[in-house]
Amino acid sequence: MSSFISTSTKNFQSAIQKLKNIKYDGLLQNNEKIYDLLTLGTSLEQTIEGNSRSFTMK
Repeated sequence: MSSFISTSTKNFQSAIQKLKNIKYDGLLQNNEKIYDLLTLGTSLEQTIEGNSRSFTMK
């Protein structure tokens, strides 16, 4: 169970990092990229009991 928690924490950190790493490309373009990440989510891989699966984090 502890590996599930640490992996989930890594996924949260990865999702936040994706938001932080958006390079400035103009106000409208950045707004669209951030909006898409927040509303559509991002796919992150997680291993639970030896099975790797991708989950969408919104």
